[in-house]
Amino acid sequence: MDRCLSMTKLPTTMNTYIWTIDGFSVLPEQALYSEAFKLGKVKWKLSLFPKGLQAGKGTHLSIWLGVHDADLLPEDWKVYAKHKIRVKCQGTGSDIQRETTKGWFHNAADTWGFQFFMPLSQLMDVENGFLLDDTLIVEVEFSVMGMLRNFI
Repeated sequence: MDRCLSMTKLPTTMNTYIWTIDGFSVLPEQALYSEAFKLGKVKWKLSLFPKGLQAGKGTHLSIWLGVHDADLLPEDWKVYAKHKIRVKCQGTGSDIQRETTKGWFHNAADTWGFQFFMPLSQLMDVENGFLLDDTLIVEVEFSVMGMLRNFI
């Protein structure tokens, strides 16, 4: 079997998806998922754990970017993408963001994210401006840089 890496022409600007989450203070501890959104030929989703995940449980907000319905994609699919996730400040302060991450999304790793995105104490502090009227805004900025395809 031969493989072909298809690199896409990099856009002059990154693609952006904004997810507005109302009623943050009453969300359950389980994962919350954004609607699926499409970039290129791939559908994506954000996963948010309001009370943290794994080692960040109870202390941090955890956020992940993943391929939507990855189990429905052909075997051995791979997508190379670069992304930056941020929590928007709705007040006068600065957004909280992670450095741009680049990597392959594939069968064994269809999500990338952060267990320790930001401390819950910082998120919940009203003076920081991340929760305005109990609403959280998460933004992901990203581009698909290439796809690996199999040819028989």
